[in-house]
Amino acid sequence: MQLPKIALAVGLVAAGAALLHPSVEVHGSLAAPAWAEQALDRPDAIADVAEKAVQSVVHIASARTVPMNAQGFPFFGQPGGRAPELRQGGVGSGVIVDAAGVILTNNHVVAGAETLVVTLHDGRRLDATVRASDPATDVAILQLKDPPADLQALQLGDSERVRLGQVVLAIGNPFGLQGTVTMGIVSAVGRADIGLARYENFIQTDAAINPGNSGGALVDLDGNVIGLNTAIHSLSGGYEGVGFAIPSNMAREVVDSLLSRGKVVRGYLGVGIQDVDPGAARMLGATHGALVNHVEEGTPSARAGLEVGDVITVVDGEEVQDTSHLRRIIAMKGAGASVDLEVMRRGAPVRLSAKLDELDDGSAPAAVPEPVQEQALDGVGLQDLDPALRQQLRLGADFEGVLVTEVDPDTAAGMAGLQAGDLIVEVNRERVTKRAEVSGALKDPAGAMLLVIRQGVSRFVFLPAR
Repeated sequence: MQLPKIALAVGLVAAGAALLHPSVEVHGSLAAPAWAEQALDRPDAIADVAEKAVQSVVHIASARTVPMNAQGFPFFGQPGGRAPELRQGGVGSGVIVDAAGVILTNNHVVAGAETLVVTLHDGRRLDATVRASDPATDVAILQLKDPPADLQALQLGDSERVRLGQVVLAIGNPFGLQGTVTMGIVSAVGRADIGLARYENFIQTDAAINPGNSGGALVDLDGNVIGLNTAIHSLSGGYEGVGFAIPSNMAREVVDSLLSRGKVVRGYLGVGIQDVDPGAARMLGATHGALVNHVEEGTPSARAGLEVGDVITVVDGEEVQDTSHLRRIIAMKGAGASVDLEVMRRGAPVRLSAKLDELDDGSAPAAVPEPVQEQALDGVGLQDLDPALRQQLRLGADFEGVLVTEVDPDTAAGMAGLQAGDLIVEVNRERVTKRAEVSGALKDPAGAMLLVIRQGVSRFVFLPAR
């Protein structure tokens, strides 16, 4: 069975062969342009919007030189000679968001490009440079080197007002067919965990999006950009009715930060989080939100009084759906922002306030070496931490916990996600230091909530009631 794949809606061209991979308004208000104000009162409203908006969507051609070996594959080094080179190109779309020549597109359309040529709707070709980019959201800003005086800019609308079933137009250059307009509806909002970017909050649409559409405009019937077309979900690499666009509000926040600070300054709370398992909702007293499994000392979370085991359910009045949602909310609040948190703690609501630090995207947890194996107990092998094992695992003398040495995958613990190498530090919110303190909980018919350290990162594992 062939599995679906996510394809970036950008066309790549190498050596003459087509290889299908797969406003913010920088200045001004968000009001709809004058030509769109009466559009919905006329039978030709969609045509009016399409004919105007298409003038602000451009074709982007990128090029770079890559070394090749004799078989035509990328060349990674060969002693005694110079590798042959291939001129590799890519095509995509972009949206003029400022008449001074500012263009919004996807980062993956222009990443690594040595030259960029922008073709306007009327066929004029202009050189451009990457002014700034943010791979974490797949947003990039281009600047035309010599912008003409008659550029038509589109404005970014308010993507928070986008409704399920709303009619939208996707405008871009699929397969190099410049100025293509397709129509559909918004089929979902808030799509995340697609695997395209670190921060995702996609608008899903069935308006046809194909290779070459990346960076083009998703436009509402007021003529405003509500999304930046980014990717397709496809078996074939072409249109199959599911496309994704970056919401205009996310793009606006990224562009504002890039242009004012030169980078995106994201907020940082300082917690480890995981999704609320439906089977653990009874224990937590919450059916949604982000479960805190680690609070880093000296961070906003610690100063605010967050505790391991808290479930963050609301941030500044916005209900938190899951971990991806919380990460996105906190990141987009920005460094220095104060946020009001609502959490569930041991089944009771608690209100807290935190002032966010700046996120350092370069941080990463340390890995824990492979553990030794020991005798199993009800499908779970446990071992106390002695000095030799502490040294092997590089644990400090003051670290308390119990090592899981093996787990039978067919047991309740195995199916719940407990793994060999986990370090159990809490059982039902109580600290544990010996096997005997853990083994009783593993046999408890009411289930148990284990806090474990896995490869340097803490997380909860919920053993279901029997």
